[in-house]
Amino acid sequence: MVSNISKSTLRTFLLLILTVTIASTFEFGELMYGDNELQGAWKRSNAELINGLIGMDLGKLAKAGKRSRTSSMITNDENINNDIRFKMNLKKLLSNQRHY
Repeated sequence: MVSNISKSTLRTFLLLILTVTIASTFEFGELMYGDNELQGAWKRSNAELINGLIGMDLGKLAKAGKRSRTSSMITNDENINNDIRFKMNLKKLLSNQRHY
């Protein structure tokens, strides 16, 4: 019966068995469902955000929703300053990476 099977078919079958055997030793659950440590960090950050929102004063929250035009201008100025700071920090980071 073995003589009826070609050598290439037998090699392919043995290679398939070897591949399945090796692959079965790996933990694919982590690849499929993600890293548990990362999920824990996400859950913790979400919980902190929710706790922060629950603890906010509703009066301050209502005032924040009714901002005037001047406060939006101030916010734009802060965003520009943050953008400049971000670009400076990015340049520092990139220059430090070149040294390694």
